[in-house]
Amino acid sequence: MSRPTDALLNRVLACSLGLLLFATSAMAGVCEAPQDNGIGGTGYQQQTLPPSDNGIGGTGALPGTERDGRPRDNGIGGTGVQPGLGKPEDKSIENGIGGTGLVAGNGMGGTGRRQLALFAGRVMFAKGSITARQPDGEPRYLKKDDPICEGDTLVVANDALAQLHMADAGRLMLHENSRVVIDTFRRPSQMDGTERFAITLVEGGLRAITGEIGKLHKENYAIATPVARIGIRGTDHEVFHVAQPSHGLAAGTYNRVLSGGTVVEAGGGKLALAPTQVGFVSPGASPTRLNGLPAMLGTTAADLLTTSRKSMPSVEDTTMDDVVQALRLSSNRVVIDFDGIEMVIAPAGSAYVGVNQLSKGHGTVLNSSIMDAALESAATLLDPLTNIPMAMADTDTGFNFFRSDAKLVHFRGALVDSAPVFWGLYAGGAEGAFQIDQETGEDHAVSAHHFIYSPGGATTMDVIQRINGTFTFDKIVGQSCLTDEHGRLGGRIHNMAVDVMFGGNPGVTRYDVHLTDAQQRDWHGSMNGFQSLTDFAVGQVQLQTSCSGKGCGVGHGTGSATGLLVGQQGKGLATGFGLTTQTGQTVNGVAVLSRP
Repeated sequence: MSRPTDALLNRVLACSLGLLLFATSAMAGVCEAPQDNGIGGTGYQQQTLPPSDNGIGGTGALPGTERDGRPRDNGIGGTGVQPGLGKPEDKSIENGIGGTGLVAGNGMGGTGRRQLALFAGRVMFAKGSITARQPDGEPRYLKKDDPICEGDTLVVANDALAQLHMADAGRLMLHENSRVVIDTFRRPSQMDGTERFAITLVEGGLRAITGEIGKLHKENYAIATPVARIGIRGTDHEVFHVAQPSHGLAAGTYNRVLSGGTVVEAGGGKLALAPTQVGFVSPGASPTRLNGLPAMLGTTAADLLTTSRKSMPSVEDTTMDDVVQALRLSSNRVVIDFDGIEMVIAPAGSAYVGVNQLSKGHGTVLNSSIMDAALESAATLLDPLTNIPMAMADTDTGFNFFRSDAKLVHFRGALVDSAPVFWGLYAGGAEGAFQIDQETGEDHAVSAHHFIYSPGGATTMDVIQRINGTFTFDKIVGQSCLTDEHGRLGGRIHNMAVDVMFGGNPGVTRYDVHLTDAQQRDWHGSMNGFQSLTDFAVGQVQLQTSCSGKGCGVGHGTGSATGLLVGQQGKGLATGFGLTTQTGQTVNGVAVLSRP
């Protein structure tokens, strides 16, 4: 078989742009997109409520509707129609002398009526209590896919987390105990310089990845806190505001740059920050540079893991504070740009084990890869907000995976031999996951994708060859939810042991797994002999398989296994397997094992 070309890798990575593109259609009635009104006339929007009493003319504001000493939401001149009200059913509206009273993006002339708040984005992920509130409205409890509007004050409660996908394809992740105001969000149909993005972090923390507004017109993008203003230069950065000093953490605003750059302004001074740099502003002072972000200020991946662990039961709860710390974003992450959208590539030396269960009984494909710095043979693409894998390609073997809209139904982590290791399962979704055929270029549906990912954690061959002897990996650190031929999730691995011979000719000499699947069928897969670690990585360890219980068909068949060593001293093993009977019954999964 000929070596696959780099086009396979490029296509998998390029396809991932779809995850970061966001449609702004079909918005809920709480907010709307800017509308282009005609020249002159009423400029009113169709299907609005009938007016009652008219205002005093000029601005169109009723006495008492002022906010902060200014008429609310109206421009110069107008009709005298109440803000928020429009054309009655049985008569036309008499317009004022001039001015629309509307925000930018509407035509000349008009009613001076108040629009619905402008659509700013949508909730991508919500965990815990998160509310949004317009200045004159009631709190809205947010869930996935709910709209976010200009003027909203967002409140994220304790132990809660929110990810927002903005209408310009930017992203915001809001930490627990945070309050954020969407001051201005304008994204016209044509990016002509009138677009605006301005938010205020009143308290708490957030991470922001700029979208079109910040990339095209950086001067129109700003994040404010009670003590500082932050401008950007095409940026992925974190902002925290500590209102009161606590536990040794000084009050003020902290800003850490992950990619791009920011300019922090306060107290008459400016401070430019480059990637990995941290700025700090205390109340009333000019910004200064810190050596690093205080450890007490968490970051997105750690928050997501913690929240996910609380949200679903775990067979084994091995996650610890060290693992959460290890998940935190570090300064060595590689950010690349595809058509103006930033992606994160897993660092060199990262380990990835993947098991694709193809749809409609088309079998199981599995593989293990180590990421190379040049991206020539293998690359894993990470979600830029969570650092969780969403696409992977190995051009040496042709193995690849693309999440599409498949759901992350299982995600856990542990520290193994000083290396952070995470495992999980993607399944479901309207379109689900897919893989690309290396020869035909066609997409094949993947009903379930089991994975193990260790950022920078693969054991080097130098370490493996310096150690002599055969070691047994039989302690189960973690395992994914198992899947069967019908896509059912459930069951567990009862026992597992893998013997690995270290030294100059390393390989696997025994592989044994005993498990029960979601149908309560009892499975056993085994191999005794020798397979090199290279063959093990590409799934060439062949297993004798048996299945007992109702629904096992003939009850015997074959299977295969893949895996590689992780950790500084090779004390961890990441492995995946697929067991199949001759009559088509299957079970698939991954597991993380350790040795003394």
